[in-house]
Formats: sequence, structure tokens, C-alpha cells
Amino acid sequence: MKLWALLPVVLLAACSPQHSGPVPTAQEDRIINGKSVARDSQVANATVALMLVDGDRLRTFCTGTLVSKDLIVTAGHCLEPSQSGYEVVVSFGSETFSSKEDGDIREIDRAYSYDMVTPQMGDGTSRNINELRDVALIKLRTSAPKWAVPVAILGSDANLGAGQEVLLAGFGRTNEKVAAMSKYLLTTHVKIVSVQDNKITVDQTQGTGACWGDSGGPAFLQTEKGLVVVGATSGAAYGSVDCHTQVVYASLPGFREFLVKVASVLGGEAPVFLD
Repeated sequence: MKLWALLPVVLLAACSPQHSGPVPTAQEDRIINGKSVARDSQVANATVALMLVDGDRLRTFCTGTLVSKDLIVTAGHCLEPSQSGYEVVVSFGSETFSSKEDGDIREIDRAYSYDMVTPQMGDGTSRNINELRDVALIKLRTSAPKWAVPVAILGSDANLGAGQEVLLAGFGRTNEKVAAMSKYLLTTHVKIVSVQDNKITVDQTQGTGACWGDSGGPAFLQTEKGLVVVGATSGAAYGSVDCHTQVVYASLPGFREFLVKVASVLGGEAPVFLD
């Protein structure tokens, strides 16, 4: 599943020995049958792009969700580029730009993944081996733009089940076979297949869904109390390597304790959970 975010990084290194990065490829398809969103929509106000900095250029490689004025939820594997020495920034708005000067950019202060806080035991006895652990929390160096509106997190996955429809959002690929990320935030609706072991599996056999670059991005659920985020994209389900079968999301209600604890450690504004 880590391949989803790391592929752009591999391409970045392979295309230039001086880390100049690849030349962006024009792409006009939609996110595997996705749709654009209004710039002032709740989804656009809460969804962000994680971008690699290469000189004066930026390149999207992951997606994330604003859950408080200075905290971003994303996939754990989306932290690996920064841990490998790449500079990563957070881009706000429904459109991304290749220059820092053009976008609404925030720098990252610190970040922790679930694995960094709760290391796996060598004998595997301390946890369910099927449990998903691919989630992380990023602290911004300065607060998000005033117009950006954090989204609440669903408090319990007991409210999730097979057949429910969720809204996916991201800046990832619009075509599995073309190594180019979307310049614009795109969304699509899919249905939940199952919820277990801190993971939400969604069905993408209907010709629409998340793909490379959408890693860490949100799965939203419309509730009586409003829109809430329930998951962060991890990648293709076990046994699959494509974007058109099943995709797994980290179930954020299952990581509630981790998110609350790390938000405090990072000194960020605590996210809101709706029960």
C-alpha cells in the first residue's frame, strides 16, 4: 500500500540526479470518474494536498484532511518522503500550483505516525496482525488560512457499515496508467464493503474511486450533524495492486486515542469528534 505515495518520490529521484523533479504531465481526465468541487465547499475547505518541494517547484504526492486549525490527518506512509530528507509542505485550496508563490502554502512543524508512537512488537503478540496502522497527524508551523474550515471526525465506527456511501476526495491520479496528479481537488462516491481491524474497505469496481496520490485523503460521511471525516486513504486492499477493485482506508474513529494523544504532544488544537 505504501507504493501509492512513494511512487511519485521514486519518479522524482529517478528523473533527476539533482532532485529537479519530473516535468508535470498534462491530464484532463477526472479522478477515475470523479467530479470537481466548488472552491468554497466544505470539502474543499478541509482537504489539503501534501507537496514535495524541489527548488522553486512543487509536486503533489499525497492528500490530507484539516481536523483543527493547525492539524492535518493523513496516511502514515505519507511521512516517509520527509523522513527521507525531502521538504514537504501543505497546500490549501481546491487547486494546486507548481510554485510556492502562487499557492496558499503552510510549512510543517512536526508529525507523528501511529507506528512512530506505537512501534510493532517483534513477536507480533501485542496487536492484531491484520490491524491497519497507516495513519499520521501533522502539525502546521502556522495556522491554516482563515477561510479553511476543519472538519469533525466521526467518534465511533459503530456508526459505519457495509453498503453506506462515503465521499472520497483527493489530488491523486485521474488515470491509473498516467503518472500525473490532478491539479484540482476531485471527489467521488463509493460504498463501504466492510469495517474491521481499524480499516474501512470500499468498493471501486464501478469505475470510480481513489488512486495514487490520494493516499491520506479523506473519506467523508454525511450525518444528521453534518459532514464528518471517517477515514484516511491507505491504498489498494490486500492482494490488489490497482485502483479499480477495493481500496482500504484507515478508520479514524479507531485511532481516536492516538489522534487525541498526539494532538496534545504536538501542541496543536485538539480535533473534534462527533459521537
